[in-house]
Amino acid sequence: MKKKLYRIGKEADRTGSKRDPSPLHVYKAVVESVVDGDTLLVRIDLGFNVWVAQRIRFRGINCAEMSDGGEAAKTYVAEQLKDIPFIVIKTYKTDMYGRYVADVFYSPTLKDKEAVAEDGIFLNQEILKAGLAKMML
Repeated sequence: MKKKLYRIGKEADRTGSKRDPSPLHVYKAVVESVVDGDTLLVRIDLGFNVWVAQRIRFRGINCAEMSDGGEAAKTYVAEQLKDIPFIVIKTYKTDMYGRYVADVFYSPTLKDKEAVAEDGIFLNQEILKAGLAKMML
């Protein structure tokens, strides 16, 4: 079995052949709270007026723990999402703590879930660009 390399937005094995990077599901969600720089508590719209509360872990990045200077990352995420009515999450798997690992997208102007998923701001990448997280391989 070949080892897999995981990178934000691209997954490939050691030979360079691409894996299907399709998410398991794409959801509209409302942010209830920012837990830390790479974890959100959200309410996910499952459709048919069914909502579920879930912790979401940002895919492909790792922010410092709160006790190790992670407050800056938490503040950054909270500031980016403070006036955003909803986010779009693309889930991939669950982690060892039962949190869904996801890509998170948002937009201050787009009002449609599909438009945000396609053209919204990719928060995982923005946290990396701000220097507040390290890429996980």
